[in-house]
Amino acid sequence: MISIAPAADTSAGFDWIIGAEKFSLANKKDPSPSDDATLRAVPSLILEQLAENLERVPTAEEKLDRSEYALSKSRTDLFLQLSREVQVRDSLVLGNHTEKQLAGKLREADKKIAELKIKIEENLIEEEKEREKAAPDMERERRRRENIEAGAVVTDRKSDAERSDRERFISLFRRDADDVGEIERVSLYKGDFSALFDAGEDAKKAGYESRSFENAVVAAKINALLTGTMTYYGDYVFVSVSLIVYPGAKVIGTVSDVGSLADIRRLAVRIARRLTPEITNAMPVELLFTVSPPEAAGHITISVDDIVYREVPDRLVVQAGVHSVLFSAPGFKQAGTSYAFRGARSFSISAELVPDNPSSLFIRLKKPIVGTLFANGTEAGKIDEENLPIKLIINDEPVLGQFITEDGSAAPFYIAYRMLKDNASLAVRAEPFDRSKYIDTRRRRLYTSYSVLITSLLATFYTYGTFYTEGIAYSKGYTDIESAKKWQSASQVCTGISIGCGAWCIYELVRYFIAADKVLPARARTVKDARDVGEAESISIGR
Repeated sequence: MISIAPAADTSAGFDWIIGAEKFSLANKKDPSPSDDATLRAVPSLILEQLAENLERVPTAEEKLDRSEYALSKSRTDLFLQLSREVQVRDSLVLGNHTEKQLAGKLREADKKIAELKIKIEENLIEEEKEREKAAPDMERERRRRENIEAGAVVTDRKSDAERSDRERFISLFRRDADDVGEIERVSLYKGDFSALFDAGEDAKKAGYESRSFENAVVAAKINALLTGTMTYYGDYVFVSVSLIVYPGAKVIGTVSDVGSLADIRRLAVRIARRLTPEITNAMPVELLFTVSPPEAAGHITISVDDIVYREVPDRLVVQAGVHSVLFSAPGFKQAGTSYAFRGARSFSISAELVPDNPSSLFIRLKKPIVGTLFANGTEAGKIDEENLPIKLIINDEPVLGQFITEDGSAAPFYIAYRMLKDNASLAVRAEPFDRSKYIDTRRRRLYTSYSVLITSLLATFYTYGTFYTEGIAYSKGYTDIESAKKWQSASQVCTGISIGCGAWCIYELVRYFIAADKVLPARARTVKDARDVGEAESISIGR
């Protein structure tokens, strides 16, 4: 059992799109086709390593750049409108208008111009407000970077022991100012790591900081762009990669490394790992481990993201985000989890390992099925008339498995915890067939019966309504009794048909529920509880 405290919010907001362009070759002017393929492969391999489980905390400066870009674009549009309206107003004096008409049109044009000027001024005021709003957050982030560079992980806030009861109570409902706020999922450009971005030759010549290149990146909905250069020397390559955030064209990370051309993927993995902290932009968190029982803690091995620790570390600092933690000790079952460590400066991880107590049981089929038996995701053995019973190794945990026949049909089964006894002999009813197709067939028949029922009700309502009307008309002498009896008979016939259709619909509904229940795995039973068994070795199979 693993417990992690405190529990952090794992929800994420918008997607933060990261893309890459084809790298350039520094020491060759005319790259060969193989060089061109490498220049495309390296950025794709780096993106491939960044495609899973990454989330970003956008900085205050980054959010300010986004706001300023949007306001600047809106302001440019307003200015173009203003220029057009001024030209329209100036052209009025050249038109064929009377003095009164000209005065009216000029007033209307001046009104539009004045409105546009007000909007431009409001845009500038809003931009200034955005700067003032972001200033405190930017200052706090500056102090945070200084703390990180100084090696500080936990802030100097009061500990729980130093705070009053009132402060501790309020902290349950109020997020600390330094806590993580908005979270954005890291996603790939076009959702494909092999898709590279191309801004066009004109934008590339203008440079990464130019307005034309920035507009191209933003138009592609890219928030960060990987750029890089490569230099060949013999069988080795030097790669320098920069991560540029748009809008704003700010370089938030640069990584350089040397690798072998024969193993370019390993080089891409190293670069991606070094870029990850810059992408996530999360403050480091401290992990505190507690392992029980003591005999497990004395021989524990802890793996955090494939980094192995042979003893419980006193203080483990990792970047905030999703990390995998695995505990293992001789004589105990492995325990592990993946968790999003964010929303707090430190986390206490308590692991209570369960002794490893392997045992075995035997499972058989009444009608042997030629195929393979799987239990808890692993193959247990082949099945035929001679290979029965099948021996399963268990470890005090329920078994969910299935029989797979040679034609691919599956028959799931389940062994409950209460039946996990050493050398137990169990029985399971195996029904290999296409459950999805069977359920779909029953569903279509249910829909058909329901449609027929609804259609029959139309005739029933019509004939009964007409019979009711004819009865009233006969009581008042407006029609004869033969007409009323005719509609009475028609109403009774239609009602009988509707009742039959209703019974059919209920029957198909019950059959559909039974079919839907077929997806549940068959439950194993002990041989002594099985029915229709002649000998101890024969197996009754029940659900």
